[in-house]
Amino acid sequence: MMTPEQRELDRRVAKDVMGWRHVTATGVTGHPFCWYETDQGEHVRAAKAWHPSTDIAQAWEVAEVMRADGWEWWISRAPGKPASAIFARPNGEPEDVYSAMAEAVPEAIVRAALEAKGGS
Repeated sequence: MMTPEQRELDRRVAKDVMGWRHVTATGVTGHPFCWYETDQGEHVRAAKAWHPSTDIAQAWEVAEVMRADGWEWWISRAPGKPASAIFARPNGEPEDVYSAMAEAVPEAIVRAALEAKGGS
């Protein structure tokens, strides 16, 4: 079960890292449903199916978007230690290095990506 903090973290990653917007509409039954889409209006996925802070495959999508945007990254996890993720600009200044630590690798990845994108 995801916590409200994790859901908010995932929403911020969708907006600030992936560049998606959150859309809500009311269905024919009167119940709201939500999804993410690109600026071009392309449906990406249902909002309830987006949880990169807890899903390693989706966190990896975040890392790949960062790589495509010119960021290098490193991820490490030592036994008994928190996970660590680092994003850095190649040949950048020391202030172009952003990192985060968390108990789980997916959360470390998304927190570091948000930090790098200025959405800490």
